[in-house]
Amino acid sequence: MKNKPINVNLTIITIEKRGINMLLSTHSKDKSMYQILIEEIEQTRTLMIQTAVREGMTSPNTLQVSQSLDALLNKLQIFFYQ
Repeated sequence: MKNKPINVNLTIITIEKRGINMLLSTHSKDKSMYQILIEEIEQTRTLMIQTAVREGMTSPNTLQVSQSLDALLNKLQIFFYQ
């Protein structure tokens, strides 16, 4: 059985990213560290979507990538609230 493509709404992600960028401009943390983390989050999010489309949303591989994305998002939260 072939999986149906999923429609992903990236509007919320864009709004969140703008908010984080605005927060960063007034934050004293290292911007390059932030950029690396954001790139990793975006790459992992893309991989998760591709894996879900290919293997299904409940496949073990999709869940593993999702957990990796969760860990990266937790790091981002710690970055701002330490």
